[in-house]
Amino acid sequence: EETALGTAAPVPSTITPMLATITEQPPEGGGWVYEIKWDGVRAVCFVEKGKVRAIGRKGTPITTQYPELAELAACLDAETAILDGEIAAPDERGRPSFERLQPRIMASGARKIAQLAQSRPVRFFAFDLLYLNGRDLREVPLEDRHRLLTRHLKPAGAIALSEQFPVSGAELLHAAREQGLEGILAKHVRSRYHAGRSRE
Repeated sequence: EETALGTAAPVPSTITPMLATITEQPPEGGGWVYEIKWDGVRAVCFVEKGKVRAIGRKGTPITTQYPELAELAACLDAETAILDGEIAAPDERGRPSFERLQPRIMASGARKIAQLAQSRPVRFFAFDLLYLNGRDLREVPLEDRHRLLTRHLKPAGAIALSEQFPVSGAELLHAAREQGLEGILAKHVRSRYHAGRSRE
């Protein structure tokens, strides 16, 4: 069944991320899933032949900034894949802290980057799978893409899976606020992956 999903296509050289639309209240009702909003840096990661290449929200290469991303290849049961996710720097309590991440964003030079990777480690929270083993999945519904992601990604070390919570949006938003987190994301299970802002 997996091989029937998506469209046979070469690996795209770049991808413009899908972006959320801000609302005061999360949408409720059937068809929505909810995730924590990680306060970090967006990263689209291309995995080919054991190598990882990452680009930021605006298409800028960010691979050298975050050596931890190299671990992604070993956590993935795939020849080629593209994952969408967020790089975050958790504090002592495990909450993402943009303040902790900021020096990593600005760092340059191999030595400085290596030092910061030790003192301010980051984690990559994968939340979407856009390409897998020769097939473009962007026109496949989110629920199927997420199922494939959980099947092919084995989180370890700096690589994590962004969990979808089986509660209402209001409940998760309340819990996120209690924990001092930035917010939540609501995603429609039937949504396709399109560049730019979306209400899905």
